[in-house]
Amino acid sequence: MASCLDAGVDAPNHLLQLDENGVTILLQKKLPFVVTLDDLIALEKGDLEAWNG
Repeated sequence: MASCLDAGVDAPNHLLQLDENGVTILLQKKLPFVVTLDDLIALEKGDLEAWNG
């Protein structure tokens, strides 16, 4: 993700690997935060197991 943001991508998608530095870059460059719902749904089972949900 960092390489895309550093390279100047203006509409990043699939921000699953976004870290604190990436958030800082998004805010500095005033880029949109576009979450891909399909990616989040795919992670749901693992999240529920990890958090006893």
